[in-house]
Amino acid sequence: MPLSSTITTSARPGLRRPSGWIPSASAYACTKCGIASRLRCSSSARQTAAGWSSTATTTTTAPLPPVAFAPLTALGVDAAGAALLGRPPLAIKLDNAVEALPHAGLERADVVFEIKVEGISRLMAVFHSTDAASVGPVRSARLSDPPILAMFGRPLFGWSGANDTVTADVTASSWIRNVDWVSLPGAYRRRGPHRAPHNLYTTTSELFARSSADQPAPSPIFEFLGAGQAQPGAAPAAGVNLRVGDTPSTWVWSGSGWLRWEYGRRHTTEDAGQVVAANVVILETTYAGEPKVPTAGTVGSGHAAVF
Repeated sequence: MPLSSTITTSARPGLRRPSGWIPSASAYACTKCGIASRLRCSSSARQTAAGWSSTATTTTTAPLPPVAFAPLTALGVDAAGAALLGRPPLAIKLDNAVEALPHAGLERADVVFEIKVEGISRLMAVFHSTDAASVGPVRSARLSDPPILAMFGRPLFGWSGANDTVTADVTASSWIRNVDWVSLPGAYRRRGPHRAPHNLYTTTSELFARSSADQPAPSPIFEFLGAGQAQPGAAPAAGVNLRVGDTPSTWVWSGSGWLRWEYGRRHTTEDAGQVVAANVVILETTYAGEPKVPTAGTVGSGHAAVF
């Protein structure tokens, strides 16, 4: 039976359609403003007071136009942000067990995939236009990962290890630059509040530092609607319930974004509150190798829903 999978994007609201190849795996693309605080971080006009009396006048300064647009989010960035756009994307596998919550750094990712593993789901957070001081808990790779990563060109890939079969497959995938815990133990550290294996963390700066000149910036994987545009044929929806493997989740429209629950509770991060995305894409796919090595089908066609 097909299994639901999700892609959520908290970039420019309004996804027209996927552009290019999209894997049949669960993913929520938390783009630059992926989590609550960043989704609401678009600054409005700044106010400054002039004069010396209590009847001071107030002037409004319009925000500066963006210098560039991030390819994975379609969000405008300033000069400092534009300096980051020439680097390759960085994907990091994250634990999604109840014992691993809350996540760290998830709100800073441009795209997040949710993929079934043995029973529950696991996340793949893709960073490009922003950095995160702490990301985790980091967990192991799966056979589903290399085909999904192929859409990002030659990405960096952070993971905690895997069995011999998966390790051989990931390391043999020439489009992946591995920056995993086994290869770079100094770039990872264990910390609270969880116990092993739910307590391994890294930083994007340490992993991005391992990129090389032969790794290009990613191409856009979605086409976004412009401001004020609507998707023809779209119908209002209050929310959607999903299950990726044994992980239940719910997305609820808040009026400004899609708030996420999982395991019957709010899905939160350490620093940014509840997870929220501007767009959610639900794909249906089958998994081979059940139940020991579930591997997402990434070639073919099927049903998809865009929220």
